Amino acid sequence: MLGPINRNPDEKTLRQFGWIMLGGCGVLGFLLGWLRLPAEGRWTWSSPGLQGAILLLWTAGAATFVASRASLEWTRTLYVGWMRATRPVGVAVFTVGLTLMFLTVLPVFSLIIRLSDPLRRTLRSSGSYWEDVKPYDPTPRRMARPF
Repeated sequence: MLGPINRNPDEKTLRQFGWIMLGGCGVLGFLLGWLRLPAEGRWTWSSPGLQGAILLLWTAGAATFVASRASLEWTRTLYVGWMRATRPVGVAVFTVGLTLMFLTVLPVFSLIIRLSDPLRRTLRSSGSYWEDVKPYDPTPRRMARPF
């Protein structure tokens, strides 16, 4: 289903992981606070628990970014741990996504194809599905655009 976890990532992957964690945790922290805005639209801290969650996300992102620049061994440990921890989420999202696709997209697509009859196989009064073809005109202009 999903590929194996890379237990020995290269330096480029670890540095990218630092950038991704910095951006991802920053955006998640911002969205967590923004979605909890009061009706007036002002940015306020609505609860100490929310404050802690936002600060934890921002700190985790910044710490991972700093670790990716300071020590690749620490970042490797964080990377492998993060991949192991989020693996079940990936498997669940993959399974749910494929299930939704098979239950929604494919039946609608197949219904459209069946109703449109792209092969023009409608039952005819004649005994054959043969269609007459226009004669081929082998002129240079026709050869430039064969279809």
